[in-house]
Amino acid sequence: MVARSIGEQGLWGKLYAAVRSNEQEIHAPFAAVIAETAFSTLSGLQVTDGADV
Repeated sequence: MVARSIGEQGLWGKLYAAVRSNEQEIHAPFAAVIAETAFSTLSGLQVTDGADV
């Protein structure tokens, strides 16, 4: 198995999460754990403009 980049700058996607405004406090800790785990275990991740990590 070989991993190869698609194009010179690679292929990027964005992941969004949507929650009801009255439930943001409930979901914030979960989203923080997801972001922390992803950025500590996956290489090459970047925070996008306007992201609230």
